[in-house]
Amino acid sequence: MIQPSQLIVTTSKSLLALDPVDGTIRVLDSGREHYYGVTKSLDTYYVGIRHRSNASPIPKDQERGRILVFDQAFRFREEIGPDFPLRDIHQITMHAGMLWVTCSYDNMVAVFDGVRWRQWYPLGEPDSEYRDRNHFNSISAFANQLCVVAHNLGSDATKPSELLFYNLPELKLVRRVALGFQSHNAWLHGDELMTCSSGEGRLRGINGTEVLTGGFPRSAAYANDEIYIGLSEFSARKDRDESKGEIVVFGPKWEKRRTLSLSGHGMITDMLAITAGDIA
Repeated sequence: MIQPSQLIVTTSKSLLALDPVDGTIRVLDSGREHYYGVTKSLDTYYVGIRHRSNASPIPKDQERGRILVFDQAFRFREEIGPDFPLRDIHQITMHAGMLWVTCSYDNMVAVFDGVRWRQWYPLGEPDSEYRDRNHFNSISAFANQLCVVAHNLGSDATKPSELLFYNLPELKLVRRVALGFQSHNAWLHGDELMTCSSGEGRLRGINGTEVLTGGFPRSAAYANDEIYIGLSEFSARKDRDESKGEIVVFGPKWEKRRTLSLSGHGMITDMLAITAGDIA
């Protein structure tokens, strides 16, 4: 059974339950190659899986990702997915009774309402063979809006990432915020919109907050009056599955408290904090 005040972590090699106080790790699932994304709804957990490692010789256009379904004790139930391919799965989220799955390869978000899957193209369906135009890698819910992070494949100040806000249920684009470079994730710290500016090795906020993390920050979670940021090494794609991952722990004013090592599990891709309220 999953206990409160734990972090559920997806990495390139494993699905983990981590005690953020003492760093104890329990492996919930492994051996499926590249876990990315975790979310929950009531007594069900959903985990993204690409079924293809970064070092795989299989071309990415042949990738066929799926969603693993677990019960509240993280016992495996089933594997689900649509008829169309889920390629380059990144962050997933459950909101408004639907599962949202970012699929960067196709500049697309797959949406599952519990019965049917459909494809949503936040900036229109690409009209050429090269489909990964914006590299949509994160999706977060803010009340009646969804925020999709467009990494934008930029590495310098000439091509920042964008946080795109869409009203629900019509999915109308209502706001674009340029924030960070090679960014991942979007969340509120108090009233400040934040992102992992992964290409810079720092966190950035819309009000000017900057927090230096080093490495490649990706994924954020809050619990126990602490902030947890996933950190991976900068590495070539073929080496990423074996790269070192760690979680940097901050206090509420971004004072660094400690670092938790996840050595041996590859790069960190996503996190979900489990609280006593979630368990109830």
